[in-house]
Amino acid sequence: MDPTPQPRSEIIDPPQERTGLSPLFNDATADITFKSSDNILFKIHSKHLQTASAVLSLGSVSMDLAETVPLSEKSDVLEVLFQFIHPPQEGGNYRQPCVTEMEPNLFFRVAEAAEKYAVFAAMNVCLTWMHQVVEKYPFRVLNHSGKHDYTKLADEAAEASVSVPSALANAGRYITHPGTLARWVRPLFFFFFANPNGE
Repeated sequence: MDPTPQPRSEIIDPPQERTGLSPLFNDATADITFKSSDNILFKIHSKHLQTASAVLSLGSVSMDLAETVPLSEKSDVLEVLFQFIHPPQEGGNYRQPCVTEMEPNLFFRVAEAAEKYAVFAAMNVCLTWMHQVVEKYPFRVLNHSGKHDYTKLADEAAEASVSVPSALANAGRYITHPGTLARWVRPLFFFFFANPNGE
């Protein structure tokens, strides 16, 4: 009598990550490929990194040009950030992104990435625009400027924030960097001391 056949175990391969390609940064001749946290690939020429970023340049980090370099930012942020570093097409004329027309949430994420990777052009543009919108987004400006030691801007944002409706709720939501809350509490104390009725 033949033995009962045993079921064969099947090895199931894990699902493969789906990756896409940036519509702007897709030059096949580029020598570095970065990958966003949402799996979009950005093909960049390393020669542009050397002067535009103190962190992404080859001399400051360990990169294997044959490998894809993962970054923690999403593709919408990197799409903007790389435009401050690298012309979308080699040899073509281009303009850097206009931050004044950018959606606020994207703008502040780009500003944070610019500081993280020390993209000098983007840092300067974002800082200049923050001075213009400090009255409109005081808590976001305060959190960013406090984190990155822009003292004058942080003080300006702290003062602008105390008269904002629901100031306490907004402070808890937007002030996330350690030490920045203390900078905010000081003008808040003087505001309520001078205006005990909240006027």
